[in-house]
Amino acid sequence: MRTHRTIWFITAGFAILAFFAVVFRQPPDSDPRIPTPAIISAAERDRLILEMNEALEMDWRVRRELTQRLVEAVAVYSQHPDLNTAETDFALGLVRYYGRGDVNGAEAAFRKAAERAPDWSWPQDKLGVLLYTAGDKTGGLQALEKSMALDPDWSRPHSDLAILYRLEGDMDRSMTEVMKALKLEPDNPSTRYNYAVVLDYSGYMQEARDQYYQVLELDNALPAPYYNLACGYAKEGNSAKALEYLAAAIDLDQAFHLEALGDPDFDTIRETPDFFEFMIRRSPR
Repeated sequence: MRTHRTIWFITAGFAILAFFAVVFRQPPDSDPRIPTPAIISAAERDRLILEMNEALEMDWRVRRELTQRLVEAVAVYSQHPDLNTAETDFALGLVRYYGRGDVNGAEAAFRKAAERAPDWSWPQDKLGVLLYTAGDKTGGLQALEKSMALDPDWSRPHSDLAILYRLEGDMDRSMTEVMKALKLEPDNPSTRYNYAVVLDYSGYMQEARDQYYQVLELDNALPAPYYNLACGYAKEGNSAKALEYLAAAIDLDQAFHLEALGDPDFDTIRETPDFFEFMIRRSPR
């Protein structure tokens, strides 16, 4: 199975959390390597928060380097006694969750963000995903439903729930939720991407491929659709097409190089000279 198809990693459980521990650095309260903003000020904090929110709206898997750096920079402010806000606590929760799989620490940060901004839907959404994947399905569903109630026009909670159901193999409920998400935001690249993923896992390969292409028409800077297209072509034995799209994915996010190394979707072409030479040539320096 392709772990990138979760809505990053967010919903795939501890296996994916472990993967992101490699590509996402430690939270600011335990790792001095995390960059501190050059200017610690309310104005700089607000600028970073705005950029982070814009990035997360489309790239909410917190995977690409730009989004990652923004989340880390905002999370730094959560440690400041006067400049911490709901947004900085939310960013800290993301860093803790994806940085080291610190479920308890992330839950505390998300709950703090929700308490400080009770009308903000994002902390409830992420808290719902965390609780559900940690085994508290009742609590997870309650948080996701609260997120939906806070922002009825937002597709994200429905997309998240669709992926949670997909991970359990309940494709009927998964499709129901993703269709709700698509109806709310049909032109949102992430929403349409999630629809493509559900189609893919439901066995509608060609329909899923068509949707991945539509995602790229909406936003050609998203790496995951390129990667999924590469996987599909690889399974068909179309090495040229597979490597073309894999190259595009890696150019946008080098984490996909590591993922391709262990992804069984590439087994059909893995032993070919072209694949071997490609992976050597594209290896991160």
